[in-house]
Amino acid sequence: MTVAVALSAGVDPVSGRAAPVPSELHAIGLARQTGQSVIGVHVTLRTGADAAILRDYAAYGLDRIVVLDGADVSGTLSVWLRAQPDIAMLLTGHKASGGQDSGLVPFLVARRLGWAMVSDVAQVVGAGTENGTLDILQARPRGVRRPVSLPMPCVLAASARTGPVPDAIYARARAAEIVREQVAGNPAQEPETAGEERPWRARPKLLSGQSGSAAGVAAAGGAGKVLVAPPAAEAAREIVEYLRSVGLDV
Repeated sequence: MTVAVALSAGVDPVSGRAAPVPSELHAIGLARQTGQSVIGVHVTLRTGADAAILRDYAAYGLDRIVVLDGADVSGTLSVWLRAQPDIAMLLTGHKASGGQDSGLVPFLVARRLGWAMVSDVAQVVGAGTENGTLDILQARPRGVRRPVSLPMPCVLAASARTGPVPDAIYARARAAEIVREQVAGNPAQEPETAGEERPWRARPKLLSGQSGSAAGVAAAGGAGKVLVAPPAAEAAREIVEYLRSVGLDV
C-alpha cells in the first residue's frame, strides 16, 4: 500500500517567496504515521518552475515526488489516482496558501473518485490492510479528539493540531527522486456537478454565539421573558416569537 501527499507551490505570507505550505508539512507527518511507503504528488503549470520548493518538501520525509502537468488540479489528481491502484490514501493540507487557492481540492478529489473524506485529521491510529479500514483521530474544539473509522481508499485533510512536523533533513532533500509523469486521460472530461444558485438572504443570528453569561445579561436587561410554569400553548407561542425575533424562519 502506498500513501500519496498532495503538494502545492505555496507562498510565504510575509516575504511573498515560494515556500512549503505548513499544513502540507503536517500532512507529510500524518502520512509517515501510517508506516507505509509515502510519495508526494504535485500538479504544476510551469515546467521546472517548482523544482526547488519540491526539494524542500522532500526534506521532511519524501523519497519520491511525482510531478503532473495540468490546468485543473483536482481533475488531474483524480485521473492520476484512478490509474494508481496501489495508492489507498491521499493526504492534503487543511489550508491553501497560494494566494488564490480555494482549499477545496481534497473535497473535489473525493467527490470525483467516490472516496471517503475526513477533514481536521490530528492522528492516524492504524490502517487495517485486511478489512480495508483506517482508524484516525479527528481534532475537535477545545482539544477533543474524536475517533473515526473509514474505508479505504480515502482522502484525509490534516489539521493544524497534528503536533510537530517531521524534521527537515538536507541529505534527504538532495537524494529524493523527482519524476514527471503524464496523466492518462483528459482531466477536462471528468464529470463535475454544477453548483446550485440561490437568491441571497440575510443569515440568521447564531444562537450559540452568546455565552451563558452574555445571554443572562441580555435577559436581565429586558431582552427576554421569564415564564414560571406557563401553559404549554403559551410557552410554545413565546418560543416561536423569540425564534422569529432572531431571524429564524419558523
